[in-house]
Amino acid sequence: MGKLAATLGIGVKGSVAIRLEGTVYRPGETLIGQVTLRIDEAFDGKAFEMTIAGEETLKWGTRRSSSHTLDQNQTVYDHHERRRHLLYHQLVFATPQRYAPGDYVYPFEVALPCGLPSTVDYRASRVSDMQDIHGSVFYYATASLPVDGTFKADLSSYHSFEIASAPQRLPQSLQASATEEVCLLGLVKQGQCKLTATLVSDALQTGEAAEIQCSIQNESRMRAQRVSTYLVQDIELLPSEGWAWSRVKSSTVSVAEYQGLEAGQTKDILIRPPMLAISYFSGSALLLPSFQGQFLRISYRLEIKCKYTLCTGTSIEFPLTIVPAGA
Repeated sequence: MGKLAATLGIGVKGSVAIRLEGTVYRPGETLIGQVTLRIDEAFDGKAFEMTIAGEETLKWGTRRSSSHTLDQNQTVYDHHERRRHLLYHQLVFATPQRYAPGDYVYPFEVALPCGLPSTVDYRASRVSDMQDIHGSVFYYATASLPVDGTFKADLSSYHSFEIASAPQRLPQSLQASATEEVCLLGLVKQGQCKLTATLVSDALQTGEAAEIQCSIQNESRMRAQRVSTYLVQDIELLPSEGWAWSRVKSSTVSVAEYQGLEAGQTKDILIRPPMLAISYFSGSALLLPSFQGQFLRISYRLEIKCKYTLCTGTSIEFPLTIVPAGA
């Protein structure tokens, strides 16, 4: 009854406000803030408590046919949800009592556990047979004071905050090379193209530019029209008791193009594709931090391709970690 009264604005006898010193925290840091309880009229109430919590959730829908009659089938939409707690910490500021009018300030400090995953919010209309997917990790603080009596509004407040988790290992440089036949229409051999590349760092923040040192040997009779990079996002919805195999969706986040080279030419170039979502083409994905949870995995790879007209080309790819801002 107290929650309903609060929703309707009936019998409100005060307010609660939560203030945090920051909005983004790293695992292992201390959450510092204060809760202010303002009482306008005296009342009898239960314990005044605060909860600091974090959750990982995955919600989705599926469609199936349901037979209602011998002659008619109806499509049924089923809702599904997986949920787990990542953090739960409770503080008691005051025991049940009669609360007198006034302002009461309760400072608090809570050490956040190491190993907490970053805040994430992923949405997709479809992945395989799953629809309306929403995967998230979120953190919040709530303070509540249940008020005794009929049509007396409970006092409560909600405040969200974010976690930015750094990669578990240091960034490193990666090298790769590939040699492929350049085949006109996939049939007539025109020679070879060799591509060698070094990715200076495999961990980047959103907005940073990757730095790739490329050496291209176009030992074919065809001109390489361009060198292209593709930032590809791989989403994996991980198995559970209800389904034994992962659902995977790959989407291009951004494309960058650079000048090609003539037949028989060798060229060393430095390319710097930005880690930004470029939505000028259909189906582009939202750039989110790399993430590994129990229900959802978000990973990235950077593809480099030498492209020819009507011919196959050479390509290599590097795994890439997108680091949350503030980590």
